[in-house]
Amino acid sequence: MAVNIIRVDPLDAESWRKAIVPAFRVIRSGGIVVYPSDTCHGLAADIGNKRAVAKIYAFKGRDYAKPLSVMVKDLSELAKYGEYSPIIKKIMKENPARQFTFVVKRKKAVPDFFNPGLPTIGIQIPRHKLLLALLEEFGSPLTTTSANLSGWPACYSIRDLLTQIKKGGVLPGLIIDAGELPPNPPSRIVRIDDEKMEVLRR
Repeated sequence: MAVNIIRVDPLDAESWRKAIVPAFRVIRSGGIVVYPSDTCHGLAADIGNKRAVAKIYAFKGRDYAKPLSVMVKDLSELAKYGEYSPIIKKIMKENPARQFTFVVKRKKAVPDFFNPGLPTIGIQIPRHKLLLALLEEFGSPLTTTSANLSGWPACYSIRDLLTQIKKGGVLPGLIIDAGELPPNPPSRIVRIDDEKMEVLRR
């Protein structure tokens, strides 16, 4: 099992930048990338590439009935793919250390094959500098989902991830290894409907 792994120093900005270009190339070519986040390791792919999205499901062994979320670089991009409400900005401002996934009405910019049939979509604006730089470089949204097999625990180290990868299964085109991640809780999921909010996962 040969997997391309780039090791980065989480305290070295130049080290982060060296990981952006190869990650961009893998995603642009339809591959999937394992990345470190503010929670656990995640999986990124181009939401506009149907085959890349299929690789995410195949890698995780995930039921297609379970939707994927997307990550965007800022609030203006969020408003392009989902219905924006000022309460989103308010929630983020009041909780600067917390990661949120906002479930909002989807817009036509979301490809029809992505979570087909669902009127809503989960959208996240990451706080992690690597992810923000990758989104800026790529220029459009990416998938965001934990890089563990369905039914398995979240991966806070690449060692944990490698033990889960199935022999002969779909492999990521690139793994960005920033060392052991702190076991932070997953993002808080909040449904937004106009000015009303409902917490789906704390």
